[in-house]
Amino acid sequence: RSDLIAFLTFRYRTADYSRGLQAPNADFSKVQEKWLKDLHEFVRSFPKSPDAAEAMLQLAIAQEFAGKEDEATLWYGRIARDYPNSPLSKKAIGASWRLNSVGKTISLKGTSSTGSPIDLASYRGKVVLIHCWATWCEPCKADLEVIKKLQDKLAIRGFMAIGVNLDHTKATMTEYQRSQRLTWPQLYETGGLESRLANELGVVTLPTMLLIDKTGRVARRNIHSGQLEAEILRLQKSPSR
Repeated sequence: RSDLIAFLTFRYRTADYSRGLQAPNADFSKVQEKWLKDLHEFVRSFPKSPDAAEAMLQLAIAQEFAGKEDEATLWYGRIARDYPNSPLSKKAIGASWRLNSVGKTISLKGTSSTGSPIDLASYRGKVVLIHCWATWCEPCKADLEVIKKLQDKLAIRGFMAIGVNLDHTKATMTEYQRSQRLTWPQLYETGGLESRLANELGVVTLPTMLLIDKTGRVARRNIHSGQLEAEILRLQKSPSR
């Protein structure tokens, strides 16, 4: 049965990859190289397997992190085209959009942790930061401290932050929000990294930040917290049209 062979092959190779990463004195570059080779081989050998979409997603993410965004876009596009019924299709469509989002208008709607509706379109005329985060992500927590200071300093000049929390439970997020006094809106939907919000924004890793200009278009789709203040000030000086 080819479907069973594909199922077992993918799980064996995934386990082998995990074992390689955990080995003493592991050569991570070689482990990663073998993993990517295994993924390519799996896609060639079992293109009709449901796991082929997952293999392609891993290839796309690897290419994106390596700075090969054109190749990543091709893999994301292939998932959406060849596996439209896969749960990963929405993630791939969102990731492809994110990689090509600069200069494009973004739509974001959801419900805040307090139950209030949030619509990004209502913040036109402001520079908006969309910050995707979770409490289990330590770099995200460092970003939150930066955003807190920027919110205090630049809100009066037309800066707004919107959090997209991807924790597994809402209670985890609201407890952290309360304890850290995060005053800006936090969107939350169940599903974590597989939630509607994460899929629409193409989030494959955390933190993910998108900076939106006053016209509602994406100005930066991959920005570090240390770059935020200068970029926000630049966008605040630009015209609204």
